[in-house]
Amino acid sequence: MSEGGVALAYRPSNISVDRYGSPILPPKRIDVVQNPADDSEENGIAKIAGIPAWVQDEEERDGMIYVLQLNNSRLNKAAPTHKSILVGGVGYLLLKSDLDHEGPDAGVFIIQTS
Repeated sequence: MSEGGVALAYRPSNISVDRYGSPILPPKRIDVVQNPADDSEENGIAKIAGIPAWVQDEEERDGMIYVLQLNNSRLNKAAPTHKSILVGGVGYLLLKSDLDHEGPDAGVFIIQTS
């Protein structure tokens, strides 16, 4: 299975509301820790950058680059209300390499399961 959705781009802001003034989500802290081990395509943990661990075949889109991957167990822990949205698989974010504006075509989010 290879499903997913589009990635939306917004300019950074200190205001966590949508364009209509409604709250988007309560802000939450995201901690990023450097992995001291060597990265490889066998490393299927949630990670920003590095080498993607594709569950199926590698996905490529013209003009887009791999940014991060998120595994099902990490998402279940971080966002229990979205439990199993990755159907036991891994989600990969690919963004345009020349992203310079807001819009609904910033990239794609691909979900792969086995």
